[in-house]
Order: sequence, then C-alpha cells, then structure tokens
Amino acid sequence: MEFWNYLNNEPTQPGWYAVLMCFDSEEEAYPCAAEWTGTDWTCRGVLYFGGQAMPSEAEARALALQHDPRF
Repeated sequence: MEFWNYLNNEPTQPGWYAVLMCFDSEEEAYPCAAEWTGTDWTCRGVLYFGGQAMPSEAEARALALQHDPRF
C-alpha cells in the first residue's frame, strides 16, 4: 500500500482511512486511522493517508498497522 502526502492530495471519498499521524515535529509518524468527511479530517495530525476508504475505524487501523513503514 502506498501512503500519499495529505499536503498535496486529498482522499476521493468520505470514510475511514489508514493514516500516518504526527502531533509534534520532533516525533515519528505512527500508524492510525482517521475519518475524512469529504472536506477535512475529523482529527488533527494527519500527514499521510493510504489505500481507500474503509467501512470502519478498526479496519482502517488494522490496514495502517499492517503497512507501518517503520517495520
């Protein structure tokens, strides 16, 4: 799965996505799930998103963990 930089791209459909998040510039990005409303993320800190919209947060989180770039 490829992760896309959110600063240059937006998801095409609302839903839950596998994401890489970072809340502090000195921290590593970590895999998580976030919901895209169609215009914005419901949480802050999303740097990258990947795959397609998933039906649930749990499925998006599992996908993110399976494709954690740190491992």
